[in-house]
Amino acid sequence: MIRERKVWGERWILRRTTSTEASILFVLAGRRCSWHRHTHKCNLFTILSGRIGIKTGDGEAILRAGEEFTVEPGVWHEFRAYEPSTMVEVMYVEYDAEDIERQNEGGRFQPEEARDDVAALSDERVPDNGRDAEKAAPVVREAKGTAGYSPFHAAEKPTSPGGVRK
Repeated sequence: MIRERKVWGERWILRRTTSTEASILFVLAGRRCSWHRHTHKCNLFTILSGRIGIKTGDGEAILRAGEEFTVEPGVWHEFRAYEPSTMVEVMYVEYDAEDIERQNEGGRFQPEEARDDVAALSDERVPDNGRDAEKAAPVVREAKGTAGYSPFHAAEKPTSPGGVRK
């Protein structure tokens, strides 16, 4: 654990990784942090005790024990304690499914030498709306040397409520 003294109180960093940081903040009554923003990080504040104000450009939310507030990346904010307060702060990077830069498009390619595992994925072996399921049986097998291989495209996998992939 890392302990940091701040002008507003004390911060105990419990866990820090490349994408997340979890801390306990002990904020003195009448103190505040600087007006600031983060380019990529979200801040999730959970109040454990006391009364905290989280101020943004939209106003101020006054929070008590058990209440939470999330500040999204790019939002100017500060917190202030109206009485001695303790809160958990979790800073994390928001997952972005669109966070990918492609140099080309995926699709078919012609390997120099035909291999069994490539042939198993050709269109001739894929069932036509389930009518040719017996012909397609060889498709559903593990490719040599590829752990966890699945011949099914990710978009065809079932999703749970809310669209999260299982």
